[in-house]
Amino acid sequence: MKNSKLLASIVATGIISSVFCQTTLGQGKEMALFLLIGQSNMAGRGPIKEIGQPVGKNVWMLNKSNEWVIAKAPVHFDKGVAGVGLCEEFARCYEKAYPGKEVGLIPCAVGGTSVHKWGPESALYKQAVKRAKIAMKNGKIEGILWHQGESDSKESADLYGKALQELMASLRKELEAEKAPVVVGELLPKFSDFNKNLPEAIKGVPLCGMASAVGLKDKGDNLHFGTEALITFGSRYFDVWKSLKK
Repeated sequence: MKNSKLLASIVATGIISSVFCQTTLGQGKEMALFLLIGQSNMAGRGPIKEIGQPVGKNVWMLNKSNEWVIAKAPVHFDKGVAGVGLCEEFARCYEKAYPGKEVGLIPCAVGGTSVHKWGPESALYKQAVKRAKIAMKNGKIEGILWHQGESDSKESADLYGKALQELMASLRKELEAEKAPVVVGELLPKFSDFNKNLPEAIKGVPLCGMASAVGLKDKGDNLHFGTEALITFGSRYFDVWKSLKK
C-alpha cells in the first residue's frame, strides 16, 4: 500500500512538473508576440540574480537558432555581457494581466547601435523582420518595444523622430502590425536633453507611448540600467502598452 501511494505521488509530481516546467512549445500554440529592438538597454545588462529561473509559466523566447524555448535571462544574445532586461518583467506583467495566454518574446536588440543602423535597408532591420516572421507562425505581433538613444543622444528630435517614424512604419507594414502599440523608453537621467526631446521625437509615430525612466538607477557604469531598475522599467513599459492597447 505504501509503495502504491509512493508511486502515485511520483506520477502526480511528474505530471505537475511537465505542466509547469515545459521546455518545448506545443504544436499549434498561439502566442502574443513582442518584438524587442534597440540597443544594449533593451538587450539588458543587468546582473542575473537567479540563473536558470524561468521568466514565467507561459513565457517563451525565440533563441539564436530561431527555436522557441522557455524564457530565461538572458533573453538576448547580442553580446556575452547580455543580462537581465526589461522584457522579462514586461512578460510577467502580461502573464498576470492575461492569465492562460502564451507570451512570445522576439529578442533582436544589439548593443551600441544607432537608430540609423536600424533603417529598412539595414542588416539589423532585415534580421529582425526575418525572426519576427518565423515567430508569427505561432501568433501575431501585439507590440514593438524599443529602447535606444544613447548612441544618438546628441541628435535633434526632428532627425531622430523621422528615422524612428520610418522604422516603425516599415515594421508595421511588413509584420501586419498596424495596430500593434509601440513603446519607447527614456534614457538614464544623465541624458536629460534627449529625454526632454523624446515626446517631440515620437509624436509622428502612431499608437506610440513613452515609458518614464524617472528615479531609475544605473548599475554603476552611468550607462546601463541596473537589475532592479529594469524590473521597474519593464512594468512601466507594460502599463504604457496596455493603455495604448485599450
